[in-house]
Amino acid sequence: MKRKLLLAFAASAMAASVSAALPATATAQDIGLNELPCSAEFVQPWGPGAWAPPQKVVFSPFGTKDIHCTYFHGFVAAYQVDPWGNKHHLNTVNLGPWSNYTYFWDPATF
Repeated sequence: MKRKLLLAFAASAMAASVSAALPATATAQDIGLNELPCSAEFVQPWGPGAWAPPQKVVFSPFGTKDIHCTYFHGFVAAYQVDPWGNKHHLNTVNLGPWSNYTYFWDPATF
């Protein structure tokens, strides 16, 4: 009887030490929402190859400087930071086949 009790105690102690040594399996997962600098994806209307997709054309008084994109399982939206640190949306309008690639600077800040 003593031997069975000792074996049961040793087995439970070993299981506890092994589970303490292993990392937890439940971890926080990335939901896919990212905000990254993306100035390289944009060109000005007079830039070379501006109207050939997949280039994104931006009409902005600040050019293509400090543009950031938001992604959630793909591109969602873009904004531009002005020299004073204010964020401005870059909005699209329906211009036919080029509407997905044309962005206009919004003077309102958020």
